[in-house]
Amino acid sequence: MSKTNLPEAQTDPLSTRPIRVLLVDDKAVIRAGLRVLIDSWSPFQVVAEADTAVDALAAVDTVQPNVIVCSHTGRSNGVADTVRHLAEGAAHIPVVMLTGSRNPQAGNLAVQAGAKWVVWTKEAATELRKALEKVHAGEEWLDELATTRSVEKKRNNSRSHGETESDYGLTSRERDVTALVSQGCTNRQVGKRLGITEVTVRHHLSSIFGKLGITNRFQLIAWRYRHNIVKPVEIV
Repeated sequence: MSKTNLPEAQTDPLSTRPIRVLLVDDKAVIRAGLRVLIDSWSPFQVVAEADTAVDALAAVDTVQPNVIVCSHTGRSNGVADTVRHLAEGAAHIPVVMLTGSRNPQAGNLAVQAGAKWVVWTKEAATELRKALEKVHAGEEWLDELATTRSVEKKRNNSRSHGETESDYGLTSRERDVTALVSQGCTNRQVGKRLGITEVTVRHHLSSIFGKLGITNRFQLIAWRYRHNIVKPVEIV
């Protein structure tokens, strides 16, 4: 009985290549934890670590990363400075910012400095993995804010006449909440300023997030900046 020779399945070598990640953080213990986490996600592989942006840029040509993950838990201006150095020195490599800052404007500052995606450390690890996948595919954090059809429709319709938050269905009280959140106020501070409870503030934020198609304070700040509702503010 003769055998039929079937062609062997062809494997695309590009599809088997790891997505190379460079970690930047001034704390070795944080880098170690991120390395274990990211290395557990196929096809990601941490190929180098660095204490500073300067050290990271020095390693770029050698390790040739596909993505840079910059972790920062200090002052918000430090976040922007670190990201700016990385973005300017390795413009062809997307930077994902991982920050523990409690001020939502830190995300906005990071994006202005050149970060392609921002992840808050309190979010689930799956958010970081999502960020890595998105930026490697060429997407950006601000693009994510316009994915819902309702928001996209408003963006297209408003190009000719300018935008206000009321165009998106936000009530006067919700606009007050977004303004205070944009200034970095906590729920307690917002409630105190407006004479309402923290529970009511949370209800307002849930309504705001739903109407704008976003999920957190960082995205709210970026959304307002993108739509020219608020100008960037330096944080000290």
